[in-house]
Amino acid sequence: MKSIFFFISILFVSLISFGQDQISGTVYDKNTGETMIGVSIIDTSTMKGTLTNNYGRFFLKVAGEDSVINLAVSCLGYTPITILVEKSDVINLFLEPKLFEIDEIVVTPKGINMQTPNRRFTILPIDLKQMPSFSGEADLITLMQLIPGVSITGDGNATLNVRGGSNDQNLYLIDDMPLYYMNHLGGFLSTFNSDIIKSTDFYKSGFSSYYGGRLSSIVDVRTNDGNLHEYNVYGTIGLLSSKIGIEGPVVKDKSSFLISARKNTIPIFRWLWNMDIDYRFYDTNIKYNYILSSKDRVFFSFYKGKDLVELRNNEKGNRNKQAVAWGNIAGSIRYGRLFSSKLYGNLIVGHTSYLYSELTDSKIITNDGETNKYFNEFLSNIRDNFLKINFEHYPREKIKLIYGYEYINHNHYPGKSTTIQSGPDYSDLNIERGFPESRVGEHDVYVQSKIDDFYRFSINAGIRTAILFSGESSYILPEPRISISKTLGNVHLTASYDAMHQCFHTLTNQGAGIPVEYRIPVLTNAPPEKSEMVSTAISYIPKTKSFQIDIDFYTKRLNNLVTLKDGISFTAYKNNLEDIFYSEGKGQAKGIELTIRKTGGKTTGWIGSTIAKSERVFEEINNGNPFNYKYDRPFEFKIYVAHQQNMKLSFSASWVYGSGTPISIPVGQYYDLENEVVLIYGERNSIRGKPYHRLDVGINYKLSPKWGESVWSLSIINLYNRKNPYYYYADYDNGFNGTGKMTFYERNLFPFLPSISYGFKFK
Repeated sequence: MKSIFFFISILFVSLISFGQDQISGTVYDKNTGETMIGVSIIDTSTMKGTLTNNYGRFFLKVAGEDSVINLAVSCLGYTPITILVEKSDVINLFLEPKLFEIDEIVVTPKGINMQTPNRRFTILPIDLKQMPSFSGEADLITLMQLIPGVSITGDGNATLNVRGGSNDQNLYLIDDMPLYYMNHLGGFLSTFNSDIIKSTDFYKSGFSSYYGGRLSSIVDVRTNDGNLHEYNVYGTIGLLSSKIGIEGPVVKDKSSFLISARKNTIPIFRWLWNMDIDYRFYDTNIKYNYILSSKDRVFFSFYKGKDLVELRNNEKGNRNKQAVAWGNIAGSIRYGRLFSSKLYGNLIVGHTSYLYSELTDSKIITNDGETNKYFNEFLSNIRDNFLKINFEHYPREKIKLIYGYEYINHNHYPGKSTTIQSGPDYSDLNIERGFPESRVGEHDVYVQSKIDDFYRFSINAGIRTAILFSGESSYILPEPRISISKTLGNVHLTASYDAMHQCFHTLTNQGAGIPVEYRIPVLTNAPPEKSEMVSTAISYIPKTKSFQIDIDFYTKRLNNLVTLKDGISFTAYKNNLEDIFYSEGKGQAKGIELTIRKTGGKTTGWIGSTIAKSERVFEEINNGNPFNYKYDRPFEFKIYVAHQQNMKLSFSASWVYGSGTPISIPVGQYYDLENEVVLIYGERNSIRGKPYHRLDVGINYKLSPKWGESVWSLSIINLYNRKNPYYYYADYDNGFNGTGKMTFYERNLFPFLPSISYGFKFK
């Protein structure tokens, strides 16, 4: 209750008018009508300024008593403007794209650091277009895996393991909609379509109280709104996948739409690895944007993606089908309003869900002409309905407030299995079993204050409080967060503390094979997970801002973790959900990260290195002694380079090295009373796999025909044909009853893999 009272008090105080001269507005791309993120706006009389937010809005305190002020507006890739504007509530500014300039520099407002040390790593569309890509498919998560602090998970894993955390501990947002699972192609690609990404902010510490519900990182993706002025058709034709998009005005200068779709092109596994497996995936993004007035705007956003893996064997009237499918659906409506030159707000209503399923369907005709039939289907999903209300308020110069309320209704369906069998070789069976459904209500209130240049300190402080109702249990979860920065010439010092909670758990198989995730609700013996992280950073940024050097130190503690018991099959287990996992686990992660990032000139990119340690502790595992987290890599080294030779030609390359990850392997197995296989594992994560390293290169050649744009992309994945393990598995001879011999194998997927794609855009 104290947190709620504090929140209400802040709301009241923040709505007080201070009588300051302040202007606000929106910056648009002149050609498309897209709102622009990260545009620099400077009052030339004082050289103080600001940057546009994630919605293209800006708020700026101006000096003097004159009714007219002079603004300098600039953004990389656009022609800068200097414009006289009247002090008013709403100002709309328009920037026009220009031809690429190698040595272009954007002037930064006083007191604002474009690189935001230790807090935010911003990825722009140009970064994605230049990177080496899997079959010509630029991928956001693949690029983010090159950032120090993000562990290399190996080939075919489009996941992020940030500072000792698991992938489910990352908050993935697309236009303010959370997504639960990010993989296509079993991890070769993420669900984010690079053609429609406007900007991505990645946080690994110093989290704003605006974000909640996860423990390790924030991935905030903003997509294009759709061209308000003209129709565009664009797409990419690749060897493994292709995509197409269309955008344009519904009512010119008033409303617009965007539709983009992506699908696999060929039978992927049959083509690459000569495997009799059919793998299909697709995703679709739809967006509608309507300008009600200069102060009001409405957006509709929708995403759907699905993967399906099928193994079929039909011979002589027999049928044998095995399939695994997973996917996300998300949709929302957002209403944004500029209330005044100091206050902007959003109301968002939406839904997000994740579905996972396994299917076995067989019909076998015996030699006697009789038929054996077996059918088994397992379903698991989580469905959320959410409401968000948030405000950005600028009550005084150098002060910014963010506050709001969020409600999420979590509907958990952990697992349900249906089994039907008949025939002479089976006992007739028709049963359903599964874990109980549950509903969890989550209320969040938050406030975040940012004070710039407070005695040369920059302070970000806030609190988020989650109130959770799960069954007969309830929780009040305060999350204080603070970040303090100090500038000493070209050196920036930053320290932060973050407390986070996660109101669901994820169970993952602990073996050496392909990881599969199952999400379960908060339970009596499994309260919400919690993390606390302390992070400090030293950054050097020269006056030219062409490069930056960061050294980050962090330590993180995790509590209330859960893990699947050894040998347990989640899909086959028949008893209580609470019986299949260990709870009250603890974790610890600490590390040092070095990043050297170059942002200006023909050649850009970064060099990064990480020394880290990540452990877990469960009372029931390893006699309560700490064991290595499954994605623990003590040392990593990464290089990413992009070179723009001229308007047409660009090159890129990435090289990564990481020490081997720990794995658990079975040392035997037995059959339980219901004839289910139970694996016997040795010490948890006691064996470390071999080191991982890989070199990828890419070339892009851009053309400008009369009808629009086109680009040819050539990439080579794994240039020197390193055989990195995708997963490990064990095989036994003679019975598994303690007398058999175990042989340990690794599965490699990525060979030397060249690919080519063709991208186009009709205007």
